[in-house]
Amino acid sequence: MTKFHGGNGMGIINIFISTVLALIYPGAGQIYNGQAKKGFWFFGIAVTLWFLSETIFIRPWFEWIILLFHMWAVIDAIVVAIGIYRGKRDLSFVRNWKGFVKIAIVIVVPLCLLLAKAALARFVLFNYIEQASEPAEDSAKVQREIMEYLEDKYGQEFEAVGEVEYSPISGYFSLDVRPKENKRVTFAVYKHSYGKMNDTYLTSLWDIQFQDEIKPH
Repeated sequence: MTKFHGGNGMGIINIFISTVLALIYPGAGQIYNGQAKKGFWFFGIAVTLWFLSETIFIRPWFEWIILLFHMWAVIDAIVVAIGIYRGKRDLSFVRNWKGFVKIAIVIVVPLCLLLAKAALARFVLFNYIEQASEPAEDSAKVQREIMEYLEDKYGQEFEAVGEVEYSPISGYFSLDVRPKENKRVTFAVYKHSYGKMNDTYLTSLWDIQFQDEIKPH
């Protein structure tokens, strides 16, 4: 008759705990099974694979390698736990605080790495957004350039309506302007990051003229 270690109920619980720990992170289940050395080998390989996936092998196929390795760690933990349960392996489950400290290291370290990665990504993204949101040119200088552009193009004077605005996503300045002699026509002028300017003066002017023509009808 096969001798079961720890009783039926406790043995099944130990198999379940070992499986759950292995699912959380490779190596944790092995350490719970009493195989600390093997557990830290699994843990070290998993951390290495994760680091490579974030730096060198940023490819979908490498994610499959990580998944297969994780499945191997889970299956190994289950097989060993069942072997202990059936009395076929001379290993003991974690019974003291040192064993739980080892498991905690295997679980906490990857979580710390993920949190550090998220914090770093957020910091880099914040700096990028902050830098991108700052216009490369002075707003007053841009406004002067826009006014000179309009006067050269249309041969009349214009005045600004509001202030120059900068769009970091699109990378251009915009300013609402109107002719001094015809303040009904308000239009937008854009200066792009590469220096080109364009405006909607004629479109806005024609729209006003069209409304004036159809209004009597």
